[in-house]
This record gives sequence, C-alpha cells and structure tokens, in this order.
Amino acid sequence: MTAYTPDSVPAPHRRAFPKSVFLACYGYPLLFILLHFVFRYNKFYQSLRPLHRFQLRNKLVATLHAAVATFCAIRIAFLSDWSQLHLIYNDHPETKFVSGLELGYLFQDTISELYKAARFGIYDKVTLIHHLAFSTGLVYYLVIYGGPAKGDYFIALILLMNASTPLLHLRWLFEKMNVVGARLWSVNIGLIGLFFTCRLYMVYFMYWIYAFRHQEPWYMTMFRIPWFCSVFSSALIILNGGWLYALCKRIFSKSGRCEAPVIVLKPKDPSKAL
Repeated sequence: MTAYTPDSVPAPHRRAFPKSVFLACYGYPLLFILLHFVFRYNKFYQSLRPLHRFQLRNKLVATLHAAVATFCAIRIAFLSDWSQLHLIYNDHPETKFVSGLELGYLFQDTISELYKAARFGIYDKVTLIHHLAFSTGLVYYLVIYGGPAKGDYFIALILLMNASTPLLHLRWLFEKMNVVGARLWSVNIGLIGLFFTCRLYMVYFMYWIYAFRHQEPWYMTMFRIPWFCSVFSSALIILNGGWLYALCKRIFSKSGRCEAPVIVLKPKDPSKAL
C-alpha cells in the first residue's frame, strides 16, 4: 500500500466487477450441488426433509463463505499497518477481491432464496431484504462510484459482520439434531453477543476510529464521510438491529425455530413444505 498524503492527489476509484464476483457466482452453486452427492449416504442427511436438506447445504456454503470473508477482512483491517495510512483514500490489494466475493455470494444466495420460495413455498424475509440492501451498496462501491475515496479499511470492518454467520447456522443445525440444554444455550448466547459486536457495535467502532484520527467526537463522523457511506451505515444499523431483535425473540420463545422471520407461501406440493 502506498501512503496517501494531504498534498497528493488520490487516484480515482477504479470501477469494475472483480473476477471474484464470477468465481462466487459459479463456485458456490457448484459446491451446493456437490454437497448433495457428498451427503448422499449420510444417515442424518437422509433423515431430513427435502426443505431441510436444501437449507443444510445452503448453510454450509454460507459458513464457508463467511470463514473466507472473515479471514480476508481480518488480514486487511488488523494485520496491515494502517497507522501511517489514510483510512478513506488509501486502498488495500485484497479489498476488491473479497468485496467481489461477497457480492457474488449475495447474488447467488438471493437466487437460492427465490428458488426455495418457488419450490417449498417459504423464504426468509430478513435475508432477502439484507441481501438486496447490501448488494446495492457493493454495486455502488464497485461499479458506480468513481471518486477518490476508497474506504478499504472500513469495507473490511463491514465484511467482519460475516463472523457471526457460522454460529447462526450452527444454532439451526443443533435444533435439527434436537440438541438441547447447555450446548444449545451456549451457542445462543454466543450468537447474540457476536452478532451484536460484529453487526451493530462495529458501526460505532468505525465512526469512533475515524473521529479519533481526526480528533473529533465520534458523532461528527457522519457529517465528514461521503454521503453514501452515511446512508449505508445507517441502513446497516436498522437492518441488523431488526434482525437481532427477531433473533432474540425467537431464541427466547418456546416455539422459535428459525433464525429470521419467514413468510410461508402456499406450496405447490404440501408435502415438500414439511
């Protein structure tokens, strides 16, 4: 990374879809299909209903993506020396790759949700809203925006929100395996804590670190950063706050069985929705 100085003119943002977008769009669906053959003779997998088999493979793909995205985000944000670099105008060589991977994952997972709605008559409302909002922000960042601000450090912090995904899906798996007691509750409490830290507190941390660099109160950050960053960070707080509320409501409800609110459609074949 080349340090940006106040006297230098930052290079404009290069507008293009990274190749990793296409890697995710083709690679993750292929992995989803391969998992069906990998688990073909697994007794637990065969005991699941068609909808749950579909969800299990989808959640395994999501967990793999979350692990890769979290690893890359940690490398960018915490294993690179940003002490002498500008948090807005400096870039990182890995940011475009992981951003493209995230966009490709969101695109194929949205298609997967729509397919699930058509086949099984059920879909996650929060997931769809989250994916559409996040995809819009990434498309704007990668393709539409052409200004000098890169914001790679903050992009990495946003992508760290993926860190809560493995526990989210582990909770679902525990419920399908009828795991109860301390193990389930340890996952539930860990999930709530990690979800809050990665998806809500992280937004405050981004504001704070930017304000700290400029020796200003943290709440002034919203008026210093580009307008679309303020809009996007506000949307993250609203969406993830609503998701956390729904998650807590279902965890502490005796009848809660899903990690996000779902809408049930009238299935073509009633047996497939079970």
